[in-house]
Amino acid sequence: ISADTEYMHIQKQILDNFSRRQYEHICFIDAMRNAFRILNATPGHDPFLSGPGDDFKGSFAAFVNSAVIPEERDELIKNAKLSSLLEKLEKSQDVELFCTQETEGGRRSYKKNWFSWIDKEAKTIALVNSDITDEFRRAEQSRDVLKASLRAAEQANSAKTDFLARMSHDIRTPLNAIIGYIEMSIE
Repeated sequence: ISADTEYMHIQKQILDNFSRRQYEHICFIDAMRNAFRILNATPGHDPFLSGPGDDFKGSFAAFVNSAVIPEERDELIKNAKLSSLLEKLEKSQDVELFCTQETEGGRRSYKKNWFSWIDKEAKTIALVNSDITDEFRRAEQSRDVLKASLRAAEQANSAKTDFLARMSHDIRTPLNAIIGYIEMSIE
């Protein structure tokens, strides 16, 4: 019994460490009852869903209205409705919803809310909330580098086209004169 208890304790610590590094919140949702339960919350992060857990729709809407930037709120609430999630999950095993949160200081962070089946028959869903700010910023930097490279390539192409147009004109004029002299001499 002692070895089993120690093994379970080690297993729990490993899972907690990995989940803490990857996810801010892990939530169980009972879609039939509109209920939820936070299973794991990483310390130091703002509260995700509040309340006793008997109103997922209301708690999620309250979270969105308090934390998500205004231009994304309606779309996120619409896509996170349980009926919408169930419909999407019928077609796919996972649903990912992204949002932008803004702190009081104006600092933005980017979140991914990942919904997946726990039990299709019982209509239970796992919700994992994670911070993807670093990945988002890296992707943004890559896009900026690609845009700069595209602009440079377009400028080089434009310069090449301009050069060829001028050279073509500069070569054509003397060639036309030479061709004209040759035609006059043949006649």
